[in-house]
Amino acid sequence: MERIKFALEALASCNAKDIKVYDFKGKNSLYDYSIVATCTSTRQVNALYSKMSEIAYNNNFEIRNVCGKNTGWLIIDYLDIMVHFFSLEERNRFDSDKIYSGFDEICIDNIK
Repeated sequence: MERIKFALEALASCNAKDIKVYDFKGKNSLYDYSIVATCTSTRQVNALYSKMSEIAYNNNFEIRNVCGKNTGWLIIDYLDIMVHFFSLEERNRFDSDKIYSGFDEICIDNIK
């Protein structure tokens, strides 16, 4: 949960919107949690990536992979957490909330 707290800190510091955390434990062999957030611009997506990288470096967390730099959908593989930063258009296009509807959503207030 520590990495989730740091990820939520980065999202809050960059004013990400509509943040959701989903529990994948026991349902996915690749990661335990997925975080989805909406960004208002590619610039904000890039700022979030920079903040996540800084937090990872400062806390000795590994970022395994990053996909979609400078696009409307950035994915950060944060070992046991998959973080998705969407532009509003991309989030609506992929209907990510519907995709995750079968997974338990974790109340962010319970994590902080």
